[in-house]
Amino acid sequence: MVYRHFGSKAHLFQEATMDPIKVFIAEFTARWAARPRGQRPIVEEVRDFYAALCEVLDAQRDLLAPLLFTGSARHGTQNLSNDQYLAQVFRQWFELMDRIMLAETTGQRFRPFDQHLASRLIFGMILSVVVHKDWLLPAHQPQ
Repeated sequence: MVYRHFGSKAHLFQEATMDPIKVFIAEFTARWAARPRGQRPIVEEVRDFYAALCEVLDAQRDLLAPLLFTGSARHGTQNLSNDQYLAQVFRQWFELMDRIMLAETTGQRFRPFDQHLASRLIFGMILSVVVHKDWLLPAHQPQ
């Protein structure tokens, strides 16, 4: 039954790793869409969002590293590398982040910037810090 649903152990691993992240994306999207713009200072919005993102990525950290750096899996009739799978999962996320960046910065006193690039760079930095925190932030490790 597992093979019929997932197609392979690699796809099962991909889904198990990414499911909490997908849930976070869906829940964040719903909360953001329901909230009127400009109710909270943008600094608070950004801080709370990235703290929550770090938390969900950190909870999946031990599974994310192998997913980021190895292998592929069958998805039905498709054979997707982990890079292709992650691109597929995060395409919706990045589109959302582009809309949020545009909505939250419109009317604010920001210099013009590339929201598309900014959302990807910010996510990449957070993911990198989470995955590489042992050597990037050794002083922040619990004793």
